[in-house]
Amino acid sequence: MRFFITGAAGFTGLEVGRYLVAAGHTVYGLHRRPVQSQVLVDAGIHPVAGTLETLAEISLPAIDVVIHFAAMIGQWESSDAYNKVNVTGTIQAVEKAIAIGAKRFIHISTDMVLFEGEDCIGATEEHPLGHVTFPYASSKRQAELILQSYHSTIEIVILRPRMIWGTTANPLYKSMKAAAVSKKFLWLNNGLAVTSVTHVLNLAHAIELAATHKAAAGEIFHVADAEEHTLQSFWQQQLQTEQLQLPTASIPGWIARVIANCIEPVWHLLRIKKAPPISKIAAYSFSTSFTLNAKKIQQTLGYHPIINFDAGIAAMIKDKR
Repeated sequence: MRFFITGAAGFTGLEVGRYLVAAGHTVYGLHRRPVQSQVLVDAGIHPVAGTLETLAEISLPAIDVVIHFAAMIGQWESSDAYNKVNVTGTIQAVEKAIAIGAKRFIHISTDMVLFEGEDCIGATEEHPLGHVTFPYASSKRQAELILQSYHSTIEIVILRPRMIWGTTANPLYKSMKAAAVSKKFLWLNNGLAVTSVTHVLNLAHAIELAATHKAAAGEIFHVADAEEHTLQSFWQQQLQTEQLQLPTASIPGWIARVIANCIEPVWHLLRIKKAPPISKIAAYSFSTSFTLNAKKIQQTLGYHPIINFDAGIAAMIKDKR
């Protein structure tokens, strides 16, 4: 099959592209910066220079499936910035998929579309969308809702992984590593919140199934590893692959939420561009247990994780040698 990946030079897009190439597929990848072109070539991906805004002008060969990864993920940007990338950018990507005659559009969403700021264990695809006003979560919810109107024009598949991991190139891993090195870190509720996680190779496997299985069309699927973890265990075990460890100091989650709720309005009022010491999305998500039920994708598409947690950690260690 022929795939076109937006956000192909990012951690997840690049790893998924490599997986699909190794599986015998032809992959084209959108990248924004010239330096990223060689990275894609080295991964066996055909580089396509451009942005979501210029997609309409880009020439592409016949494509079977478009995989939309490109998104703004950080914790501290304006709602307009998130909407420009995550909402308008999704529209630009699906319109391009239609224009080039792609059969299927796979949208990589997030568990945050369900988030309500409270513990949620075993969320299924029938779980109602959340209502938190964090710009990232709001923009990803809006993108999902907009895609519903395209079902009659192109086959839409929405995948919701949680906490993608797998290599030290992961931006979230890099931020946790920086915290471990600087020792400037506080756990919330001792890091005992329970979470589902998704190894990038398990996500890649799910994407291939979603691209090739007839029953995937028009569906939403949760994607997760078989194991669940506390946040502390999950991050400490990854960081130990580089002989690093986060501090053990902790504060109650409710205190972090109060602080974030007080700080954010001040930051907005003063138009401070640098992120505050703690944002609301961090305060709420790092003090909340949230797990996904992945039975639907298992039963419908035959998904089973192809790599477990221990093997994923072993691979990270091997990569450092």
